[in-house]
Amino acid sequence: MHIEFPISKDEDGFIWRQCPACEIKFKWHDGPVHGHEDDAAMAAYYCPICGHSAAPSEWFTCEQIGAAENAAMPKLQQQLTDELSQIGRRRRKSLVQIDWNIDIPETGTTQLESHDDDFEIVVPPCHTHEPVKVPVGENRDFHCLACGSPYRV
Repeated sequence: MHIEFPISKDEDGFIWRQCPACEIKFKWHDGPVHGHEDDAAMAAYYCPICGHSAAPSEWFTCEQIGAAENAAMPKLQQQLTDELSQIGRRRRKSLVQIDWNIDIPETGTTQLESHDDDFEIVVPPCHTHEPVKVPVGENRDFHCLACGSPYRV
């Protein structure tokens, strides 16, 4: 079973991410910027705050993971119900009878992070097509999302 879960972009084309090491939330740009084509999928990205590197699949926020699980659960429960029904139809002549009842909850919506009033866009000098939004007032070196090189804004 394949279930897609779209992650919405903000008005500037950025999506929420969370570092798996320092757990600070930030946003990275999703798509081409400043006339640059998208880079081929990178093997790792770097946290702009702490510089930790991790695979692309490691950067989802806790809220995104929860929303994806909530979106997938009714579909998984429906598949289980369908498979159990097929088993029950095949076993009707058996002396053993199996009854079950699975409640499939309504698909709700999970409010993902929606405001970023306290974030600002920073652009690394080495990969200007990989801007990120970081918490305002961070007075430290940042790290390039693409190569991890430190830079100061």
